[in-house]
Amino acid sequence: GGKHRPSRKRPSRHVRASGQPGTRGCIVKAISPYKATKPQHLTIEEGDLLVLTGAEYEGTYAGTMCSTGVSGRFPIAVVNQANDEDAEKGEALMQARAANIGGPAGAAGAAAAGAPESAAESA
Repeated sequence: GGKHRPSRKRPSRHVRASGQPGTRGCIVKAISPYKATKPQHLTIEEGDLLVLTGAEYEGTYAGTMCSTGVSGRFPIAVVNQANDEDAEKGEALMQARAANIGGPAGAAGAAAAGAPESAAESA
């Protein structure tokens, strides 16, 4: 379980002047819950971390949940650029998921891999 982090500690280049993230691969944090209103949309909870997978389209972003790997669209208004701490958390969640993709563990494995559910609640 080597916990090495790539040493690319350069300033986040994906902050736009408007303060809205818009870059593919950028991690965002939900600032309010959103209930999917269309089939291709995601239902997200406040505090969820997502990675953007596509450009803005009609007021929505395409993204993937860091914790579950589920993809879909969601309104720009319900997310904010994640701070460094949250971005690292999101990347760790994705890495934990990637490590588990090989086996039948799935979401249960990701939870066991040290993503405490309680921490998400207290945030």
